This record gives sequence, C-alpha cells and structure tokens, in this order.
Amino acid sequence: MFFVPKALSTINSEEDAEMALQLSSSLTQALLAYRIKTVPTASPLNEVLNAVKGVSFPGPSNNNP
Repeated sequence: MFFVPKALSTINSEEDAEMALQLSSSLTQALLAYRIKTVPTASPLNEVLNAVKGVSFPGPSNNNP
C-alpha cells in the first residue's frame, strides 16, 4: 500500500473528477490483465477471467449534457 498526500487526493473540478475516473478505469483494466496472465490454467477462476477477457468496460463520457 502507498500513501497519497491529501493535497493530491482532492478533487476540485470536473476535470479532476474525470481524470480520477480515467485513472481508476486504467488501473482496473491493468489489474485484470495481470490477473488473467497469472492465474493457473487449471483454476476455476481462469474460466471466469477468460470469459471477460474480451469485454471492454466503458470509461467516463466526454459528452456533457
């Protein structure tokens, strides 16, 4: 685990919020890719991970109403 200074963890605008969502989405996708590569092929979890391997999760929209 790592420490993030409070000043860096404050969201002050819509742009900050969108960047935080994009970062979160990227980290989630990277973690999923890592887990897919490291799960033993005989594991029941491997079947689940392979099922979602090609699924693309939408990120934040740039369309503002």
